[in-house]
Amino acid sequence: MRRSMGRNSNDSRATTARKMGFLLQERTVVALGFSLLLIFGLGFSRHSDVSGVPDRYFWKMKVSWRDCADLVITGDSRALRAVSPGEMERWLPNTRVLNYSFGHVGYTEPYLRAAENVLARKSSRKGVILCISPLSLTKGAADQNEFVYRRELLAKEKYMNPHLARLFHFLRPLASNVEHEEGGKASRGPIRYSQAYRADGWIATDRTPRNEAAAVAGYSTVFGPERDGPVSPDIVDSVVRTVAAWRQKAIEVYGFRAPACPEVLGLENTRGGFDEKAFVDKFTRAGGIWLDLDPGSFRTYDGSHLCPEAAVRLSRELGQRIRAVRAKEKQEVSSSADLGAPDAAQ
Repeated sequence: MRRSMGRNSNDSRATTARKMGFLLQERTVVALGFSLLLIFGLGFSRHSDVSGVPDRYFWKMKVSWRDCADLVITGDSRALRAVSPGEMERWLPNTRVLNYSFGHVGYTEPYLRAAENVLARKSSRKGVILCISPLSLTKGAADQNEFVYRRELLAKEKYMNPHLARLFHFLRPLASNVEHEEGGKASRGPIRYSQAYRADGWIATDRTPRNEAAAVAGYSTVFGPERDGPVSPDIVDSVVRTVAAWRQKAIEVYGFRAPACPEVLGLENTRGGFDEKAFVDKFTRAGGIWLDLDPGSFRTYDGSHLCPEAAVRLSRELGQRIRAVRAKEKQEVSSSADLGAPDAAQ
C-alpha cells in the first residue's frame, strides 16, 4: 500500500513538473513573440531622419571605390554636404561624377592618392575637384582623419552589404536625432537633423531650425593650438605638388573655396591664417583651375554646411563653370589647329 502511494506521489510530481515545463515553454514562446512584435513595431513606426543608402554601407561603398569615375570631388564635411554629383552630371554629359569627401578629413598624400585611384583608368577625360576648406589644410585634420578611420573600419566590416546594413539600421538602438542648442542664457529649443545618403557619395543634410550663427563659436576656437591649429604651409605645399603631378598625368584639377556664412569665412582667414589669394596663386601656377565662386552667397543650415537647395545650386554652378572651361579649351585648340593648317587655296 505504501509502495502504491509512493508511486502515485512520484507520478503526480512528474505530471506537475511536465505541466510546469510546458507552461514555461509556452510563456517563453509568447514572451519571445511579443518581444519580436514590439521590436518590429517600433522599427516600422518610429520616425527616421535618415534615408537613402544605409549609412554603414554608404561608408564602405565610398572607401571601396576604385577605377570608376571621370570626375572626383574631394574635401571634408563641407564638400560632403555641399556637392551633388547628380546635379553636376546634368551639365557634364557622359561624365560620371562621385563625391569622395569625408567628415573631418585633411588633404594628406594618402587621401589624395586614394582620390586619384577612384578615377577610371580608361576615362578619356579625368578630373579632380578640391573643395578648399581651410580646416582641411591643418595638421589637426591630417592627424585625426576620418578617411583613415573609415578605411580601417572597412577591414573589420567586409561582410557588410546593403541588406545587412538596412537590418542594422532597422534594429539600431532608440536614439533621438533631436539636440538642444545652448544659447547665451538658456536652451534655445530642440534641433532636428535630417540626412539623405546618396549612392554617388553626397549626403543631403538639413537642420530644423536653421541657424547660420551656430558654427561661429566653434570656428572661433578650432584653429587654436590645442585643437586643429592654423593652416599648415607644409600641407599647402604638398597639395600644390600633387596638383602639379596630376597635371603631368593629364588629370584636370579644379579648386574652389568651401562656402560658408561671411562670419565663418572671416574667421578662417584671420584665426585660421588662410590667405586665399596666395593659395590660388600657387594652385594655378601648378596647373590647377580655380573656380571663383562667391562662397558667402550660399544658404547654410548652421553657418558652415549648405542646406540641400543651396547644395544643388552650388553643384549646378560647378557643372556649368567646368563645362564652360572645357568648351573654351576646345575652342582654343580648334583655333590653334586652324591657324596651323596650310591654306588650301595655295
